[in-house]
Amino acid sequence: MALLGISSDAKAAPTSSGGEDEVRDETFYVVTAVDVRRCAQPYCGGYFVSEVNQKRTRCVDGTYAASCYVAAIDLFSLGVSNPQEASLRQGNTVFYGSIVPRDDVNRPIGDLVVEEAWAGLTAGKVTSTLFHVENNGLQCIAAPCPSYDMALLNSEQTSAIHEVDLSGAAGTDAQKGLAMRQLLTGAGVLVEGRTTIKPDAGPAGDATVLAARQVYIPVVRDE
Repeated sequence: MALLGISSDAKAAPTSSGGEDEVRDETFYVVTAVDVRRCAQPYCGGYFVSEVNQKRTRCVDGTYAASCYVAAIDLFSLGVSNPQEASLRQGNTVFYGSIVPRDDVNRPIGDLVVEEAWAGLTAGKVTSTLFHVENNGLQCIAAPCPSYDMALLNSEQTSAIHEVDLSGAAGTDAQKGLAMRQLLTGAGVLVEGRTTIKPDAGPAGDATVLAARQVYIPVVRDE
């Protein structure tokens, strides 16, 4: 079954000039908290979500906040089972989609309608910068070779890098091996981490290395 992931087009970095007045139809989000307030649904009992790599998130009423309330996280388009849906909502997951207004309430409340989901190799949460990385197929005569395209999520910032280092990432060797195969041959992976410079990495000079803290892989449809 096909992976649900980002294709090689610009989807990895939804268009944004960085200004708060610009609305992105689809955005990368994470859940920051489950709503435990006591009132009638859908006004309570949902989730608080925030845009990845952004200080503030645009809510359904047009205001900005550190996180926004959504009544539900709609995973219908993923085609996964109910148990897997619950696991994704409660787990270390990055969602790609949009906050859509509900039409069954008398004040602005939205649902997060998800197009794609990316699951962390282990439990945890995003605390720093998140990138999409994929192999660009470039082959060089001399190392290091800028064979990976790296896109800062929820921005237009892209660059080519030479290496993705998963050694410091959370997860088992088997999980990291799966992530590396996805990085090399699939739709890429999401990496939380930072870039460093490895001086004199080869005849071609210095190398830019993305050192991973966490890795997220595309969610697979249930068989």
